[in-house]
Amino acid sequence: MIREDAPETLRFTVLETPRNLGWLPTALRAVICRVLGVRPNANNWSDSNVWSEIQNLVYRCEWFKVYDIIEALYEEFDSYERGYEFEGLPEPITMGVKCPLISRNRNGDGQGG
Repeated sequence: MIREDAPETLRFTVLETPRNLGWLPTALRAVICRVLGVRPNANNWSDSNVWSEIQNLVYRCEWFKVYDIIEALYEEFDSYERGYEFEGLPEPITMGVKCPLISRNRNGDGQGG
């Protein structure tokens, strides 16, 4: 059992899961920066630079903040499922993934549109 730690593999998964679901790095950075209470680096505007920034933030933050990030990401998934907009998230109908949190359209009926 792991107590008072957030192993590198967990941190990796926290970063890769939203990315694999089609999140833009800027959307992920918004959540991470909000949780950590840091300002996004205004000099990072390209996806590769933003990705490097969020990797540094997640791999260097305190272990308990990783769990706060996980909870915040879950809340964003849940809000998205209920139809709330969040800039940078993919359109669920075009993603082609089978995930109950994001596979429905904004009407929640599983149909296009």
